[in-house]
Amino acid sequence: MLRRNQKAISIFYIACVFIILTITAISLKAYISNKKSSHRDSSKTIDFDMDNSLEHFRGLDEAKELDIKEETELQKQLRIFIAKLKAENKLSMDDEVGIYVFDISKGEKLVGINEDEPLQAASMIKPIVALAFFHQVEHGYLSYTEESKRKMQAMIQRSRNGSTNWIMEKIGGPEKVQEILDNNYNMLFSATKVVEYIPLDGKTYLNKASVKDYSRFLYSLWNRLLPYSDEFLRLMSLENRDMVSHGVEGMPGGVMVYDKTGSTGQVTGDIAIIEPQSKNGRKCPYILICVIQCHTIAPNYTIWHKKTKAIIREISSIVYADIKKRYNLM
Repeated sequence: MLRRNQKAISIFYIACVFIILTITAISLKAYISNKKSSHRDSSKTIDFDMDNSLEHFRGLDEAKELDIKEETELQKQLRIFIAKLKAENKLSMDDEVGIYVFDISKGEKLVGINEDEPLQAASMIKPIVALAFFHQVEHGYLSYTEESKRKMQAMIQRSRNGSTNWIMEKIGGPEKVQEILDNNYNMLFSATKVVEYIPLDGKTYLNKASVKDYSRFLYSLWNRLLPYSDEFLRLMSLENRDMVSHGVEGMPGGVMVYDKTGSTGQVTGDIAIIEPQSKNGRKCPYILICVIQCHTIAPNYTIWHKKTKAIIREISSIVYADIKKRYNLM
């Protein structure tokens, strides 16, 4: 009898242990499943918000796609200006000029000339390299240390090629930069290719991007859709003798500019957000991208660079005059 009771008690304890372990396993599985589900939902929400904002931009872009019958007066003016430069041999007939103007305040595309054409990026690729770096920082693969902050500032403000290559090496090289863009920012960069480090002599001709790609990037940056957007804008606002405000006729001093210039013996350009103020103090930001690519490497870099910088300043002056009329700027 005693043995039967002991056996029954043993079976009871074993059953209790089994039940407890089963309940624990089910609870643990449910907890892990909820955590994963929560993470997926959170990621979905972030992607959804970004996609919605970018889809809004793409929608505006497509809705206001310009053809010869619908082009704005500003686009017509710039098209005639470029044709005149070529007729006067100030540019070759084979030279390519890409211009993109987007009024951020009204969400309106004003100019799109050669907007989808992949043009040499020169140092204008550097903010895109910075995006890949900040992406890795945000996801915990890299750290934004004091050293990397100094390198980043040297790359963006002073356009130091050595600092760019240091940043690129930290990311994993040009291929890794392109992989990050393709996997995470393909909604921005449809014609952008990062394929080379910046050569020691600065003769970088292989990295490419379109003016529309730059505009999507700057729009996203302005709307804080990209990692470290505020730090990004701080870096791009540092004094660097830009081509779109310094020496631009009709533009008052002190206009806020967030930009990156680039030049080689074959290309000169500036990608910028310009933020003038109206007479009543309202800020009226707009995007201006201008890239001029020579059909061949210029025999004299100094002459080529001086000439094309002056052209970009003239283009910026024409654009500013149009924005000034729209918003009664100072």
